[in-house]
Amino acid sequence: MNFKLQSAMEYLMTYGWAILIIAVVLAALDMLGVFNPSAFAKTFCVFESGITCQSAILFTNGTADINIVQNTNSPINITSINCNTNPTDYSNSITPNTILAISDNYSFSIQCFSNSTKFSGPIGSIFDGYITINYTDIESQFPHSNSAHVLLKIK
Repeated sequence: MNFKLQSAMEYLMTYGWAILIIAVVLAALDMLGVFNPSAFAKTFCVFESGITCQSAILFTNGTADINIVQNTNSPINITSINCNTNPTDYSNSITPNTILAISDNYSFSIQCFSNSTKFSGPIGSIFDGYITINYTDIESQFPHSNSAHVLLKIK
C-alpha cells in the first residue's frame, strides 16, 4: 500500500511542476504583450488616388502628425482637413488653405476625434478612423474630397 501512495504522490508532483512551469511561461508571455492584439497592429494610412500618405504618427493627446504627397494631375489648394471616427462629421476640421504643386509634400498636425470628443489614450491603444482632405483643383476650380481610412497606434 505504501508504494501505491508514493507512486500517486510522484505522479501528482510531476504534473504539478509541469503545470507550474506552463503557468510561469504564460505569465511571462502576457507581460511581454504577446496576447495583446494591439501589439501586432500596424499603422496604416491609405488615401484614394491623388494623395499618398507618407507617414502618420498619433500621440497620447490625440494629435496626429501626418505627411502627405500630392499626386494629382494639377496643383491643388487644400481647403480643409478632418480626423474623426465618423467619416461624415466635419465639425472639427482645420482650414490650412495651402497650395500644393504636383509631387509636393505637406505635413500637418491635427486633433483626432471620436465622434464629437477629442480622442486620447495610453501608449499602444489604437485609433480607427478617417482623415478627410477637401481640396480645389487649381486648373479646373472643381472641389474634391479624398478620404483615408487610418489605423493609428499611439506612440
